[in-house]
Amino acid sequence: MGTARRASARSPAMDGAADHDGSLTRYSSRRNFDATPEPVAPKKTARRRRAAPSFVIQKHWASHLHYDFRLEADGVLLSLAVPKGPCFDPKVKRMAVHVEDHPLDYANFEGTIPEKQYGAGTVIVWDRGTWEPQGDPRAGMESGKLVFRLHGEKLAGLWELVRIAKPGDRQDQWMLFKKRDEWARPLSEYDVVRALPDSVVAYPLGLLEQREPKVPVSKSADPASADFSAAARAASCEARAPARDTGVVVAHSRGLDYRDEAGWLPAARAYREGARSALYARRS
Repeated sequence: MGTARRASARSPAMDGAADHDGSLTRYSSRRNFDATPEPVAPKKTARRRRAAPSFVIQKHWASHLHYDFRLEADGVLLSLAVPKGPCFDPKVKRMAVHVEDHPLDYANFEGTIPEKQYGAGTVIVWDRGTWEPQGDPRAGMESGKLVFRLHGEKLAGLWELVRIAKPGDRQDQWMLFKKRDEWARPLSEYDVVRALPDSVVAYPLGLLEQREPKVPVSKSADPASADFSAAARAASCEARAPARDTGVVVAHSRGLDYRDEAGWLPAARAYREGARSALYARRS
């Protein structure tokens, strides 16, 4: 696994640089780069001009197993932590917590973050490729709806992120789900996180669209809107469900910051205090 610590030289695909008003300040402030092998954030973030924007999903055994979903935009990686990982079933909505932007070099990071460091645990590159935003990605993140197409080694097709957090919520919670298209598959038939658990760096697969070409389906097959009320009520229940992955021992550390001081998500604390009916809405 790579352990590069310094920002690499600018790619030929990048012919401009821009300051992003400290969008990587939070990333840097949380890390001791004398102790962690994670990439150092550059002082200026480079914008890609000639290459399609990249995406990466990193499988992260921190205090709780989760999947870090990162989309390149404006010279950084927009990042969301997805506790249960992506799913090809459009009926399955997966909670995603918007976290701090990461530098582009983070897309290549695999390694182990030491104990007592932020996010301590092992990280692998679970999927990678390019993505096509349907519209301006920053505008989509601000408005609370982002539709995009993925071209990865494990994921493909149209996906959507929808914000479910309300003003004043401690966490910026979203729902990630698959749009109905030729790539959609029922979870009962195929669970991608179980079927393909390994690093694409160690075990490259090649683009899914080239391995398994599909015939596009009619756009009319995609409903105009989706109901997120039940999914929003059950979001934290989903995050608290134990990870069913036996490949690597979970590193018990403080990890990500999207729980409160006692380690509970807001809705999970509500359950602890007696709101059982709301949080059992989707528990299987």
